[in-house]
Amino acid sequence: MGIRFHHAPERSEMDLVSLLKKVAPLNMAMTVGEVADRLMTVENQRYLCLPVVDDFNVPIGLVSRYKLQDIFLKRYGRDLWERRSVLEIMNSTPLLISLDMGLEEAADAVTAQLQYPITEDFILIEKDGTYLGLGMVMDLTRAMARYLSRNRQVLIRAQQIAGLGSWEWNARSDIIYWSPQITPFIGVKTTLTHAPLRDVISIFTAESQEKLISFFHPSSRYLEHLPTLELKLQSADGELRFFELQGEHFNDPETGEHHAVGTLLDITERRISEERLAQLANFDHLTKLPNRYLFQDRLRHAITQSLRKDSSVALLFLDIDRFKWINDALGHAAGDELLKQVAHRLTSLLRSSDTVARLGGDEFTVILENVTDSEQVAVVAEKIISSFAEKFNLDDRQVSVSTSIGIALCPSDADTIDALLKGADRAMYQAKSLGRNRYCFYTTELDREERRRFELERRLQNALEKGEFELYFQPQLDTQSSRLISAEALLRWVTHNESISPAEFIPLMESSQLIVPVGRWVLKQACLAAALWQKNGLKGVGVAVNLSVFQLRQPDFVAMVEATLAETRLSPGLLVVEVTESVLLDDQGSADALLKLSRLGVKVAIDDFGTGYSSLVYLKRFAVDTLKLDRTFVTGLTNNVDDDAIAIAVITLAHSLGLTVTAEGVETLTQQQFLRDQKCDHLQGYLISSPLPEKEFVSWALTKHASLIDSFTPYDEVYPLIKLQA
Repeated sequence: MGIRFHHAPERSEMDLVSLLKKVAPLNMAMTVGEVADRLMTVENQRYLCLPVVDDFNVPIGLVSRYKLQDIFLKRYGRDLWERRSVLEIMNSTPLLISLDMGLEEAADAVTAQLQYPITEDFILIEKDGTYLGLGMVMDLTRAMARYLSRNRQVLIRAQQIAGLGSWEWNARSDIIYWSPQITPFIGVKTTLTHAPLRDVISIFTAESQEKLISFFHPSSRYLEHLPTLELKLQSADGELRFFELQGEHFNDPETGEHHAVGTLLDITERRISEERLAQLANFDHLTKLPNRYLFQDRLRHAITQSLRKDSSVALLFLDIDRFKWINDALGHAAGDELLKQVAHRLTSLLRSSDTVARLGGDEFTVILENVTDSEQVAVVAEKIISSFAEKFNLDDRQVSVSTSIGIALCPSDADTIDALLKGADRAMYQAKSLGRNRYCFYTTELDREERRRFELERRLQNALEKGEFELYFQPQLDTQSSRLISAEALLRWVTHNESISPAEFIPLMESSQLIVPVGRWVLKQACLAAALWQKNGLKGVGVAVNLSVFQLRQPDFVAMVEATLAETRLSPGLLVVEVTESVLLDDQGSADALLKLSRLGVKVAIDDFGTGYSSLVYLKRFAVDTLKLDRTFVTGLTNNVDDDAIAIAVITLAHSLGLTVTAEGVETLTQQQFLRDQKCDHLQGYLISSPLPEKEFVSWALTKHASLIDSFTPYDEVYPLIKLQA
């Protein structure tokens, strides 16, 4: 509750009703972002602050635009604060003045509580304490100058607080008289307590001089309402200062001489605050591009114009590929520098009429207006992608970066901001799923895919409880002897009689964090199966399990693996964990977990080697045992000299580091022979066997590799044991 002054004195010549501003108050349920938007509206731009009321219309605080400016000036200020409550930034002890208070007592209250420079005004209330409106300190001081001039002490103090001075001009002598406090406000060395009008006018800028000459011209003497002038001058220290001049002409009834009187208000802080707040509210602090709020405003205008003129608007949604890796590997300073360089490249490519905006993170948007057809948009998208081909200089490092772009058109795809953004966003993710560094146009098919993803994610929530998951196993053979040495455990999901591709449901599990409990189940089932193999004739045959970075980040993950090995009685040396190269770069616990697993005796394999960013240093640091040559290189063996060279290089590199190599995706005898000639250690692929359900895998091992089996318990006796412990 604010500080309240509530009296009922005799009325002075003027009461507070004339000062009342019917300003719509803020609701206590509002967010900081909503408050910023309200402060930026045209009708509220003149106010230093806005009042906050509770559900009973009782004022509980004031929000100053200066406070908001301070918050938004901080790094990521708007992003961090925009969803927080207005209650967190308001002054909860505003000055409350009852409307029936006298002018002089109100002035006393203002001078007692407020100080220069004024950053807040006061709230006017009814007798019962409910909100009436806002009172502005500068209005109060102007009223005091007119009606309370007899109380010079109160008047001077109030004018000092408000940054307000009074003046009087005598037309006959052409001398203008200033109140003493004006000189420090305007910041000039010349003393202007009384000076010729021309000397006073000369201290202002040329534009302001024209306004003042017109104001004091004889033709203005007969105007009933003179305009309020905004004036500018350069102070002695070089600062540009802003002032608001108000006044009126009159003839002295006794002497008949013409005079003019008025006030000069220092509005420098207010103007700077307005400009800063407008900049902070509408532009990204880092890149200086329009932010999400200005972008939405411009997109709204573009859509309106498009529908009115029967033209098209294109929205391009850009995302920097592997931006997180740059942040993690090179640091956030390098990430920020990349964002600034991307912003510069985009703006240099496009027309001045186009809008480039940063929505946040590594997401940018481009609005193209007056588009004739999709080919025109495709040309722009190709130019953007080509511009990324030139490396970025980040802290003296030359870094290659690409972008994925989604495109939606108005009105053919959508005619609202939300729908257009959603369409472009989906198209962008489609571009990423197709391999990145490309653009995709929105299609209705993407909507169907989105609905399917939503439905699958819903089903995934209960898939583990319903027993819809099953492990398949794909054999891995020794290249030279064709001996079975291991099997990779692969998760399969059948729901509503439909088999869902792992490429479809694994990303959904990762995004919903279901990968953690499901991954725990996979590990236990794989270890249990491999342990039973050891007892029943497949001695020495290990099992490989794929791990997600989300699993490795769990603080209890290593302890869970150790407990699982103990529970299933599987030797750590028979468990291989497969991770992608990016895990080695993860600074959130994944790499440390791998190191601890290696110390337990668990083997570590790098899956899809050659497609990521890891270096030889990481391979040695984390005690990697195996490199898995990605199937994209295996497919072209003997048909593509580049793939041949890559395969040979990986095998040679691995062997020089004491690592083994497993080739994935082997499908032909020619590939098998090439890998055998190059001394690749292990083979995996459809040439050997497709992934098989557990029972079929053991049957395959029996029939294809009977020589490996010394004594084997009939599988029908073993299989129930596996199911019972699932």
